[in-house]
Amino acid sequence: MEKESLEETPLPSWAEMSAWSEEDILTAFAKSAHRFPSPSLVNPVEVRRIAVDAVMRVGPLQDYEVATMRLVHQASSIPVPAVRRVFDVGRMKAMVLEYIPGKTLGECWAHLGLWQRFRIIWSLRGYIRQLRRIPAPYAMQGTPFPGPVASEPQLCVGPMFTEYGAGPFASYEELTTWFMHKLDVNRRITKFPPEPMTFDSSMPLVLTHLDLHPRNILVDPNHKVWLIDWEFAGFYPQWFEYAAMRGAWSIFGRWERLLYCALLVVKRNVPLKFGSPLDRVFKILLLWFKAHYKVITYHRIQEEAAEILRLSTTAKNPPESHGNTTAEFNTEVAGEDANLIASVSSYWAEPDEQESLKPTTREEKEAAFLGGHAPMLGILLTAQASDAWRPDDKVGDRVPDDYEPRYPIAPGKSASPQVAKRRKMMSMMNYHTVYSSAVNAVPVPGRAAKSMPERR
Repeated sequence: MEKESLEETPLPSWAEMSAWSEEDILTAFAKSAHRFPSPSLVNPVEVRRIAVDAVMRVGPLQDYEVATMRLVHQASSIPVPAVRRVFDVGRMKAMVLEYIPGKTLGECWAHLGLWQRFRIIWSLRGYIRQLRRIPAPYAMQGTPFPGPVASEPQLCVGPMFTEYGAGPFASYEELTTWFMHKLDVNRRITKFPPEPMTFDSSMPLVLTHLDLHPRNILVDPNHKVWLIDWEFAGFYPQWFEYAAMRGAWSIFGRWERLLYCALLVVKRNVPLKFGSPLDRVFKILLLWFKAHYKVITYHRIQEEAAEILRLSTTAKNPPESHGNTTAEFNTEVAGEDANLIASVSSYWAEPDEQESLKPTTREEKEAAFLGGHAPMLGILLTAQASDAWRPDDKVGDRVPDDYEPRYPIAPGKSASPQVAKRRKMMSMMNYHTVYSSAVNAVPVPGRAAKSMPERR
C-alpha cells in the first residue's frame, strides 16, 4: 500500500497462494521483508506484502471492519481494497487484502499539480456522498443504533470517542446522553465552554469512515483515489466525518480550508443551520470549481474586487424584492457566471496576500488564484461554523451591527487576530448589498442587472 523501503524479493501471486493453509500463509507473512507502517495509531497492526497482489494485516482487528469494507465494495463505486481472506491467529486476527500500488496522499501531496489536487478533493467529496447513501444492513434496520456495522451494538472507537472507546449504544438517544455527560463533566472541571451547548442529534445516522487521514488515502499510478483502514467506520451522525477530519489535514496549508469547504457542502455535513446565503455561496463556489477548472488572472480579480468593494460600501438600502420563490432563487444563483464567483471570492481575500501576489508565470497565476479564494473559503467556513449569520425577520438574513463572535475561546488563548478578521468581514457582509452589487458589477451578455429577492 505504500512504497517499500527495502529491496524487493520475488513474490508469488495471490492466485497461487489462495489454496494455501493458514499456517503456510502465516509462514510467508513471517518471512516477508516487505513491511509497511501500521495504518492505525490506536490499534497498531503488522502489515506486510505477502504476494505480488496481496498484503496481510495481523493484529487486534475486528469483524465489523471486514463487514464494512465488503458493504462499501458491494454498495458503492468507492475504490476499496478487496478482502481476500480472514482468519484467527490466537487472540488476533489476520486479514489478507488486495495490494494497491501507489503512495499515500501525505507522501505525494507536495508533488501534485493544481488540478490533481482539485480532482482528489472532489473525489473525496463524492465518496462521502456515496457513503451517506448506503443503507444500513438488514440486521441494523429494525432499531437504528450508532456504531460499527454489526447485527448488535458494538464498542465505538475513533477520534470522536475516548482512547478507550465508548458504548455500546443501543440507540441514538444513548449516544446523545453520553456526549452530553462528557460536556457536563468538562464544563464543571474546566469551566469551558461557558455557553450552554447541546449535542446535535437531529441528523440521521449515515455510514462514516471516521478516519479520512492522509495516511489512509492512497493514490495509485492511474491517479485513482483509494480509501483504506476502516476500523473506525460505522453509522454515525452526518457531521462526524467533517469533525473527525479537523485535526488531520494541517499539513496542506491553505488547501486544508478548501478541502473542508468541499466537504461542508455534502448535504448538511456539519450540525449547523443551513439554507442561509452563506450556504448558497459555498454551493456556487464549489460548483464553479468543478465546472470550470481554470485560472483567473490576477489583474482581472483585482479590478472586479475593487468594483465590488466600492459598490458594497456605497449602497445603503437593500434592493426591492422580485418575489422569487426559494427554488427559483436557488436556480438563479447556481447559474451565475464564473466571473461573479471570482469577484466575490477575491472580495474576501486577505489584503496582505493580495499585495504580495504579482504573478508572471503560470505557477504564480495559480498561486494568485488560490490566494484569492482559499482565504475567503476559510473565513466563510468559520463564520458559518460560529453561527455568525443569524436570521432577522425585518431585513432578511444579515449580520447584526452589534455582532460578537459566538464561538468559544479557551481561557488564556489569544484570539485577537481571529476576532479582528471576523469583525472586519461581518462589517462588510450585508447579504442584499453584496449579492446585488456583485451581480450588477459583472456584466453578462444578454442578462440585465438584477436585484436579490427578499427571502421568504
